Amino acid sequence: LKIIKSLRCQEDNQKNILGKTEDLGYSDLMLERIEKYLEILEEHVGEAILFLDADVVFFENFVDDLLEKMATKDFLMQGTNSGSGCGGIMAINSNEQTLSFWREFVNECRDIRREDRAPGFPEVQINEKINDWKSKNKMSWFSFLPPEYGYFSEGCKIYHAINGGHTLIEKKAVLQF
Repeated sequence: LKIIKSLRCQEDNQKNILGKTEDLGYSDLMLERIEKYLEILEEHVGEAILFLDADVVFFENFVDDLLEKMATKDFLMQGTNSGSGCGGIMAINSNEQTLSFWREFVNECRDIRREDRAPGFPEVQINEKINDWKSKNKMSWFSFLPPEYGYFSEGCKIYHAINGGHTLIEKKAVLQF
């Protein structure tokens, strides 16, 4: 499992747009993020990559368990209670099929004009792309992660503090519980 530091400093560090998917600045940041993910996948073909949001907390060593899951699935994504995926935790074996998916997904997101990006961009788009590929039987190598990857649950391995506060101070308090 490859750990790659990928930092981006927000130029306007006084503006709190975390989770504000309706904000065009946030959608710009999310487009930049998925473009960076594609770049990382292209640079690390043949390797297992784990993409995590910054608001995750580790409860136990999960690496062996995750790698075991990745032996049979090339793309694992945090699931949600609604049955869709959340991009906050994604484990990807970088190979031709995952690269093909990511290139198509990122290019389609690039084609959406900034002012036409709806709230939820690009999470809505990745879920649409997954469903599109599933309907064409092109996603046998994809699976949602079990609840212990993202949610407080028995045997929780990684907690994703989604909407763990409306301000940076509130989110920090949740993450330091």
